[in-house]
Amino acid sequence: MTRPLVIGHRGAPTIKMENTLPAFEAAVSIGADMVELDVQRTSDGHLIVFHDYDFSRLASDEREVSSMSLKEIQSIDLGDSVRIPTLEEVFNQIGHRIRINVEIKIPDIESDVLAIVKRFNLTDRILFSSFIHESVSKIKSLDADVKIAILFNQPIEDLVEYARSLDADAVNPLFFLLEPDLVKTLHANNLEVYPWTVNDEEIIAEFVRMNVDGIITDVPDICINVLDQMGC
Repeated sequence: MTRPLVIGHRGAPTIKMENTLPAFEAAVSIGADMVELDVQRTSDGHLIVFHDYDFSRLASDEREVSSMSLKEIQSIDLGDSVRIPTLEEVFNQIGHRIRINVEIKIPDIESDVLAIVKRFNLTDRILFSSFIHESVSKIKSLDADVKIAILFNQPIEDLVEYARSLDADAVNPLFFLLEPDLVKTLHANNLEVYPWTVNDEEIIAEFVRMNVDGIITDVPDICINVLDQMGC
């Protein structure tokens, strides 16, 4: 069995607040191979790392990200004086210490995200992904050397051909959409496979046996323990 990459979903969110510098630091300390993060834009044009489109879930604040300035957003306390970071802050702190899966959450930020990646000299350390498949396809058209993945949570007919049409390097499916034969087919067509979000130990082990390329998980520490126990 080949050891898959352990990818901390929004860092290590069961240890520190998701998508924050402490969460990414925790993932690095645990020994994850990669972290996944989400990028969107503030009203004054800054790129921030945050998953939801408003702050109701994490801060009981119903204002939308797109309607707020960076200063307003960074005044929100997520607990323990932790604040929402910019993409530059994350790259500056961990960009050269761990690989990063950058999920594009909104359209029309592709060129700006890519410019920041290049400014930090991280092109070969980034996997771009999105549910907005046109966004990752656009990034690929801007730089053929970047790696892109299509995110999806429902079956896609003729998945291989669809991925090829977007010039994708990988697929990131909701975990229960995967089965062994599909993984084999994807690999036979030079597509990497990164299921999300896999937190159960038995399911982690099942995906290791399927030979997936990486496992996106909220519990990178548990995932690493499973891989170690399996001897891969």
